[in-house]
Amino acid sequence: MKVKRVDGVLFEKMLVNGLNYLKQNEAKINEMNVFPVPDGDTGSNMRMTLENGLRSAKVNNNVGEYANELASGMLMGARGNSGVILSQIFKGFFEDIRRCSILDAREFMEGFVAGYKCAYDAVIRPVEGTILTVAREGIEHIRGQINRGMYIDSFFSIYVAEMKKSLEGTPNLLPCLKEAGVLDSGGAGYILIIEGMLKYLQDEIVDGEAIVTKDNNVIDTTKFDEYSNFDYGYCLEFILQLMVSKTDINKFNQKLFIKDLEGLGESLVVVKDGTKVKVHIHTKLPAHVITYAQTYGEFVAFKLENMALQHSSLHQEEADEEKLPHVDLAKIAIVNGEELKQIYTELGCHIVLDGGKTMNTSSEEIIKAIKKCDADRIVIFTNNKNIELACLQAIDVLRQDNIHMIKSKNSLRGYYALAMDEADNDNLDYRIKQMEAGVDAIKTITLFNASRDCNLNHIEVKKDNIVACDEEKILASSDDVYYIIKKSLEQINDISDKTMCIILKGKNFNYDTELLEKAINEANPYLEINYMDGGLEIYDAIIGLV
Repeated sequence: MKVKRVDGVLFEKMLVNGLNYLKQNEAKINEMNVFPVPDGDTGSNMRMTLENGLRSAKVNNNVGEYANELASGMLMGARGNSGVILSQIFKGFFEDIRRCSILDAREFMEGFVAGYKCAYDAVIRPVEGTILTVAREGIEHIRGQINRGMYIDSFFSIYVAEMKKSLEGTPNLLPCLKEAGVLDSGGAGYILIIEGMLKYLQDEIVDGEAIVTKDNNVIDTTKFDEYSNFDYGYCLEFILQLMVSKTDINKFNQKLFIKDLEGLGESLVVVKDGTKVKVHIHTKLPAHVITYAQTYGEFVAFKLENMALQHSSLHQEEADEEKLPHVDLAKIAIVNGEELKQIYTELGCHIVLDGGKTMNTSSEEIIKAIKKCDADRIVIFTNNKNIELACLQAIDVLRQDNIHMIKSKNSLRGYYALAMDEADNDNLDYRIKQMEAGVDAIKTITLFNASRDCNLNHIEVKKDNIVACDEEKILASSDDVYYIIKKSLEQINDISDKTMCIILKGKNFNYDTELLEKAINEANPYLEINYMDGGLEIYDAIIGLV
């Protein structure tokens, strides 16, 4: 498809093809994980983020207007670090091209430049060797080659080629990628989306499920049955084409038309545009309105809705968004598993969101939770590094100065931080600092079975071996739980100062507890060992030392 201009409709078709190409390779992107944790979700997060944008944007010939809705939907649906960065790229892209009804190659180039800059600004400490680098180098290295008369497929071809070069260089910028023998997964996922867009221009359609645009006016018909009261009537809207076969168009009397309709309903609006008349009316007699209108012409657009259903739907939305009772300090947490939800609720959490396996909570879900809180201050326990950016994005959208994110890293650190809260203290700043101190006070080790072979932190990891990690690195790997715990605890400097060991068990916890406890007691015989059922899906266990 040789085109030099892209409108909103073509842009959408290109993006859908990009999404489908990402879907085809989603599993491969998920497997490109630095740590061999069985929660590889980069591809899934990027896919769900783009899907939400496409569902939120209505078909529009104007590419700037379309991109506005797309970017807004992606920001709200952004999941995980990769999804948030992807949404920021499209946010910057939209802000640059918002006044364009169509795009040429030069405008595409300028939009992608603005996109990567916006993404860099959104990340507190940008790391090179990631999707940020790929997006930046890919466009910056070709800026001088782009002109307005260039075919769009030619632009995308050199853009994709340059990004692939950049992706190959990511291990040289990020040592952990080189050590693990992988390329950056976020950069690879982004290239797939852009390459899928190129494929559409090359007439290579990638199969995938149709994207269904969100309809904010979907009505639940179960709210109106044979026993319902019909108090509200119908909302009737139509565009009437005046017909010379029915009336003298030049003598059409709008005032008389309005007067006759006023006797049939309320909230009447009549707008005449040339030979078309747009009408809005609330009526219990739609047939009378329709019959009368047809004496002048025929309908070219028509909508009739039962307002009793609209009323029920509106009240349901209000109920869904109903605020919780007022508290001085509201606590929101994101956890994985019903057992943990119960534990966090018992510890005083007001809202507990699900952040399950490969299902990082979206910015929109966090925003909805915050809006339900009626509180002087709100704290959010993210319990996962991959949720922090989505949480920050939610806070940025709301622009409230009473929200505080606590980077709890994992569910056990969040649990201990909650336990440190002094609920009867009126000093909210003190309470928040106490909870943050709780996060820092507990040392944690996560245990899981490796999803693949790799080499990290000079430790050889074999698939299905037990792996132990702290918050930043792999500590040990083996099929022997005693060896794993012993090696891990040796790397905790202040182990002798600890007095309690908490073991949060996952669904797949099947370790020999005698060997596990033997290793713990050898490291510190005075540790009191307590078990908790957490129902963790990703980790077999999290061990906390306090």
